[in-house]
Amino acid sequence: MGGPVYVDQRGRAWFAAFEGGLHRLEGQHLGTVKSDRIDQDVVYSIAGRKNELWIGRRHGGLTHLREEGASLISRTYTKADGLPQNGVYAVHVRRDGSVWAATLGSGVSELKNGTFTNYTKGSGLTSNSVSSIAETPDETMWFATANA
Repeated sequence: MGGPVYVDQRGRAWFAAFEGGLHRLEGQHLGTVKSDRIDQDVVYSIAGRKNELWIGRRHGGLTHLREEGASLISRTYTKADGLPQNGVYAVHVRRDGSVWAATLGSGVSELKNGTFTNYTKGSGLTSNSVSSIAETPDETMWFATANA
């Protein structure tokens, strides 16, 4: 497989293959997620909390998956929704519920209350190429960029 892995609070493993798609292993049952054509895209990053996942995709933007009963509900955000580009390399869900999406050429975006705020080198980042996101216990955000 070789792509990102995320284990949710119920112990299910969500993982992606280098060649594309998102899969879920629950006990002995293996399934493939087909919502929003995620099975036809490369998954770069998986983050989550409670009963939801956020998926960063090579071409398909940022996909939100949440469980409602036995159903998996999806919503995908793209450039048309305010992302600076449709390639999302890293995803982080903050403790306050906001979602951060990093790109390899257009900075980082925060999705809060349904609205994207985009940050670039012009906003103070050292580079528009962001490969990783982390949050400290005091809620300081850190971004791994191409420039130190």
